[in-house]
Amino acid sequence: MNIENQLIVKYLLHQLTEEESATVEQWLRSDPSNQDFLFCLEELYWANQMEELQRMADTHQEWKKLESQIVFTDEKSKSKNIFRWSFLIRYAAVAIVAVSLSL
Repeated sequence: MNIENQLIVKYLLHQLTEEESATVEQWLRSDPSNQDFLFCLEELYWANQMEELQRMADTHQEWKKLESQIVFTDEKSKSKNIFRWSFLIRYAAVAIVAVSLSL
């Protein structure tokens, strides 16, 4: 039994209709070498997909972006802490002055 290349492509893309899926299953059952063939094609397909995704992903650029976000967040956090401490120190100074004047 032969199978159309288009069905194999649709199988790899998970786009088979129920009827097409039954045809592929029948083809796989008809000869054990068909299973091996399809398995090899599937491995090649996914290996190619991974290579394509790696090419598309500029990991160096994304790493730099992540680093800058971490540094920015850290600096932002430090500035918030400094603001909080200066705020508390001001209130403490006002409280000390108020207590000193009342005594």
